[in-house]
Amino acid sequence: MREYTKAGKLVIHSTDLQNYLMCPKKFTLGRRVEVHPTLAMRDGLILEALVYGEKKQGDIEKHKGKKNISQLEGITEKLKPIFVDGKSFWRIETEYKDVLLSGEVDYYTNDILFDLKHTKNLDYWRAKISKSDFVQSVFYTYIDYKNTGKLKEFKYIVTDGTEILPVNVEVTEGDFGWLLENVDVIIADAFFSPNLDACNGKFPCFYRGVCDSYKEKFGEINLKFSELI
Repeated sequence: MREYTKAGKLVIHSTDLQNYLMCPKKFTLGRRVEVHPTLAMRDGLILEALVYGEKKQGDIEKHKGKKNISQLEGITEKLKPIFVDGKSFWRIETEYKDVLLSGEVDYYTNDILFDLKHTKNLDYWRAKISKSDFVQSVFYTYIDYKNTGKLKEFKYIVTDGTEILPVNVEVTEGDFGWLLENVDVIIADAFFSPNLDACNGKFPCFYRGVCDSYKEKFGEINLKFSELI
């Protein structure tokens, strides 16, 4: 279970920042409402457990259910050689002003920070161009830099179960300014107002069912029969 306060300080995770950039209200909902993993998320969790080992005994069975995971098991043998001389599920944390920036690196080495992703469509990753799509890269690199003084490579390893696509994100010290500016915005925000344009996008918000702003705007459809075609 993620911590959202620690030693009296607000804890911010990379997912929190990603949620905020999409919709400030999603930031608050994401921190108090537990969302059950989608099928795609479960595939990702199963793959991580196969490649790195289970965080808790029984994780694979828990997420697998009746699903056939032979494809995930097949790609696992190709993925494992990528991850050597490091530590899996490595917790990192640093203080910034009155908050703690916290995260878990999928695979941590002396030179590279890895994040393993499972996707149904590699072209979706090839088309990504927004900073908000790659928050983990700058977030984790900054925390590790503050802790070690070393600026490391950040590498997403993306697979659709058949092909492996490395996505290398170069993060410089200058990029940390973008991160900290956005963290400052979160710290200063007193309202966390909704961005209703994000509710029904390509990837609809997980929290629509519990968001009163969504229900008020989109919760019912009002029609006049006389105006129908």
